[in-house]
Amino acid sequence: MDNKSNESNEVTLRSPMAQASYSRLDYYKNCALAFNHKYVHKTATLAEPEHKDKAGNVKDPAWKRGSIIHQAMDDYINDRTQVLRPELYDLRFEIEEARALKLSDPSRVLTEQNKFFDTDYKPIDMQALSPDQLSVTSAGDPCPKDYHVLVIIDLLIFSEDGTSAKVIDLKSGRVHSVKHSSQTQLYALFVAVEYPKVTDLTTQLWYCDQNGKITSKDYTRKQVMIYMNFWNRLITKMHTDTSFLPNPHEQNCMFCNYGLREHSNKWVNKTGDCELSLDKRFRV
Repeated sequence: MDNKSNESNEVTLRSPMAQASYSRLDYYKNCALAFNHKYVHKTATLAEPEHKDKAGNVKDPAWKRGSIIHQAMDDYINDRTQVLRPELYDLRFEIEEARALKLSDPSRVLTEQNKFFDTDYKPIDMQALSPDQLSVTSAGDPCPKDYHVLVIIDLLIFSEDGTSAKVIDLKSGRVHSVKHSSQTQLYALFVAVEYPKVTDLTTQLWYCDQNGKITSKDYTRKQVMIYMNFWNRLITKMHTDTSFLPNPHEQNCMFCNYGLREHSNKWVNKTGDCELSLDKRFRV
């Protein structure tokens, strides 16, 4: 990696918040002030309201439903269950193929991978860490106490010779083309970093709620490594920010937990910590 890619080694990182993931980077990019509330000061949000279907039955919120569907695919591919959830039925052929390959050649199929990297963007070997160097993520999974980047990959499939890799992200809900393709780009980059033998990468987005829609993009190793400087600059900016300037925008504010309470919607309850929030419902 060139010197420009190692800018993060030349700055002082805030601690213990010197940890990046795609969700944190996306949250920060949308609004640094909201990021400050959520991840730095850990401002507690109000209890989320109940979600009900047309029949009046309480539904799981979107994040919990998505987590359940992800776990269901992981369990099925790893042969922990013989039944595929109905939400995954439109992707059954792709999932069955991954399951069969996992059973025949386990080393070629990795599921629900938490990959941690240090400030030099080198993979952290969890097995080499002592107990006092370990902690847990917000989801309760083991993690290093000190890490720079976390990449969570739903499904990673290698070719027989290990020179090609398919990076797959399962999505529930709507299609957000720009955001989702940016996410898989980051994942492909860190797969290339961790596996030097890989020369060709394919990223795929599997949309279980969109009739099994699959989008795909191919990269060479050289193409994906070009993105390192961009992501390094964003990661470093997030880690070293002390101003946390707000970015009020009608879409950002509509789904932010920290805006004015009258700008609430059916998904979140506002805390009122930010008085700059906008409400697109009042736009003509």
